[in-house]
Amino acid sequence: MRRGMAAMAATLTGVLALTMAPSAGAQPPAAQPLGAQAAGAQSPTGPQAVQASGAIGGPVTTGYWLVQRDGQTFNFGDAVNFSVQAPPALKAPIVGAARAPGGNGLWLVGSDGGVITLGDAKFHGSTGNLVLNQPVVGIAGTPDGGGYWLVARDGGVFSFGDARFFGSTGNIHLNQPIVGMAATPDGGGYWLVASDGGIFAFGDARFFGSTGNIRLNKPVVGMAATPNGDGYWLVASDGGIFTFGGAAFHGSTGNLHLVAPITGMAANSTGGYWLSASDGGIFTFGAAPFYGSNGRFPYPAPSVGMVAQAPPGPPITAGTVFNGSWVGHDRGLTIGTDGRLAIVFRTFNNCGPAQMPGPCDQTVGNVLVSGGSLGGRITSISGNTAQTAVTFDPSRLSAGQSTQMTYDPTTDVITYVGQTFCGTRSPAGECGA
Repeated sequence: MRRGMAAMAATLTGVLALTMAPSAGAQPPAAQPLGAQAAGAQSPTGPQAVQASGAIGGPVTTGYWLVQRDGQTFNFGDAVNFSVQAPPALKAPIVGAARAPGGNGLWLVGSDGGVITLGDAKFHGSTGNLVLNQPVVGIAGTPDGGGYWLVARDGGVFSFGDARFFGSTGNIHLNQPIVGMAATPDGGGYWLVASDGGIFAFGDARFFGSTGNIRLNKPVVGMAATPNGDGYWLVASDGGIFTFGGAAFHGSTGNLHLVAPITGMAANSTGGYWLSASDGGIFTFGAAPFYGSNGRFPYPAPSVGMVAQAPPGPPITAGTVFNGSWVGHDRGLTIGTDGRLAIVFRTFNNCGPAQMPGPCDQTVGNVLVSGGSLGGRITSISGNTAQTAVTFDPSRLSAGQSTQMTYDPTTDVITYVGQTFCGTRSPAGECGA
């Protein structure tokens, strides 16, 4: 699958997936749905296995990450591709993750409280060098990205950076262990949730109810707060959903037989929620779109949860020429209406134990799912010229290059960081073979 590939097409998934024709004699894999697998009939309000549109000119404006126990992350939609970074050296398995503001960074936390930063997420401290009474089970970030909280199995809370300590259950005898936490939108408080669905509210986090006095079919494994903090959802390992306060019920997998247990959930900013399973399967409910999953391609390390991408910002590129998808030889560019942009390109390095740490190409079937990448945003537009800010560039694609983006309406070509990207009207061969 080297440079002599027969054809390349662009499928819009935020950071563009490049689909390559198989070599002679190779058989492409049969097309299969990307949703997580559930045996039995689905109810009308069940999982929606509807893939994001691949039409040029209609880039997705949100997405999510799946996080594995070994520290690998998988991006879907326009969530930034962090897999090009060298895999983290772990002293303990990853148990949780949180998004940095703007959606260009993640914090991962291990059971020892060690914190790993990806993208532009800042390191504010950890408990990785401390002896803990109980292992850490979750993390939540502050709204400005200046800090985060870690929570342990006994409800002990550790605050770092500008995250304020509002209390914990570390000195309380719990009926069941803590399994996760969520912060209020203003960062003035947080909720802790136990495996029996017991809720402990601190700071300005309001208590809306719990399942602590209810016998559950399966233990609670996580929670998500509503965008305005007026309620929350709890999710059990069978995908059962429990709603409190202003959190609306959009469906669950509680009545389905799952191939793998649910390990996490995330709320969509415009309504609905996603559930993630340990095999990387994704279930969507309400207005939460489906952008893909690992359900058909399970990895050795289980998925421990998911993180939703930041909601789109103001539509600064809507109605301008800088909105859509462009491709070049082994590279692709997408620009969303809020100005977020992403490039993915082939590095012609294969991932494997004998190779140097990334960036390197990874393919599923004939689809490039990761390689070199760059993330950024458009800050201003004047006619056919845009100024940009590069926010994520582990491949150093922009090193020494101008970050000004130009569009040629005659050829439908965008020039950016020394590369050309062609639109649907571009002449053949304009952007490489």
